[in-house]
Amino acid sequence: MARAGCAGVEGGGRAARQGSAIAAAQRPDGIVVGGSLGIILVLLERWLPRYKKFIPSPTGLGLSFTINGFNSVSFFIGSVIAVLLRKLKPEWDRKYRVAASSGVIAGERA
Repeated sequence: MARAGCAGVEGGGRAARQGSAIAAAQRPDGIVVGGSLGIILVLLERWLPRYKKFIPSPTGLGLSFTINGFNSVSFFIGSVIAVLLRKLKPEWDRKYRVAASSGVIAGERA
């Protein structure tokens, strides 16, 4: 029986083997919308650096559409925790955030 999240991995593997033709054949409108949104977000970050903290990350947004809902919600919860730790315990955040995040990700799949 497949575990939650495996369908995305399987689909990614199939796309890697068969190339971008499989994605183009399945959802050409999604490619156009996703690509355009990514370009717009990057340009907004460059044109409006003052508001960069309010502009969503193109990579994070793309991952949230690619990966199942459970993991997308986990990304959101993790980012909220990271922001809170950065504000409340900046020294701890600087030293341990990456290691703690990696451990949570590895532990989730174990």
